[in-house]
Amino acid sequence: MNEIEKNNKLIKNNYSYLNNFGGVHSEIFFYDWRDLPIKKGEFKTYLDLKDNELEESKHEYYFESGHGLYIELFSKNSSENLPIEFRIINPNGLHMFNSLSTSDWFKKGIPNIDQLFINEGYERFSYEKFDSIKITSNVMVFMQYWDIELRHPKDEIIIFQDNQILGEKESYGQYYNCHNGTYDVYHCDAIKDKKVLKNSDVQIVFPCCSSSVEYNKDLIVKRWGVTNAYCKKCDKHHNNPDDLISRKDGKKIDYNFEALDGRGNLTDKKEYGYVFRLRDKNTTDIKLDFMKNE
Repeated sequence: MNEIEKNNKLIKNNYSYLNNFGGVHSEIFFYDWRDLPIKKGEFKTYLDLKDNELEESKHEYYFESGHGLYIELFSKNSSENLPIEFRIINPNGLHMFNSLSTSDWFKKGIPNIDQLFINEGYERFSYEKFDSIKITSNVMVFMQYWDIELRHPKDEIIIFQDNQILGEKESYGQYYNCHNGTYDVYHCDAIKDKKVLKNSDVQIVFPCCSSSVEYNKDLIVKRWGVTNAYCKKCDKHHNNPDDLISRKDGKKIDYNFEALDGRGNLTDKKEYGYVFRLRDKNTTDIKLDFMKNE
């Protein structure tokens, strides 16, 4: 029994935290184990790049990220303790994720990765079919192809050990046992519905005459391609209208959670990541949600 199988035998929950994964490039390539030039030596299993060329997989997925890549991996398992679903979640950009250690969340339980999204107002789950990948080897491989092609020394041995694809100094990916079959891949977003403030609760303070008027979207106009706030009293236009708009109660408008009538987006979308779900011929109505709701 290899290390993957040993690990999977220990899985007891609906969803299990597998590991995190990162790299320089913001895309990941997915492979069936059979499609890689892998050799087994006496003491190690390794990627044979001396006699073979590593080919790009047609299953290439991009993640929204300011720089580099950092993702979290989860699986849902069958009664045989083999994954029938993988979740590759992208928490980059969430304030709470950036300010807390991941261990502070994950040691408290699986739902907490979703709670990071929900705590910041992303309470709705959205998804669309993106791709399908067929597995025939009982092993799915997640790999940063470009890191291997562009960054690893040509004489470096890349080995497969304890679910990790390892070079001498860094990890290039991960691999996990799973059921054979076709995995449908869904790109998922978390959606935030912003609170639309009442016009009567918002004011525009014009610097030309220091007058305060109730917010109205008709006072925000475009002039020569530039958005302005228009003061009817003085017949003047002012740049940067957001600097002039405020709540009447003195509180600052938090555009991350609030919106104005006719100005800006009423919703905000944050990439959740990708869900790989083993296709079941008996199930035609696919529904996805946060893990805590599954």
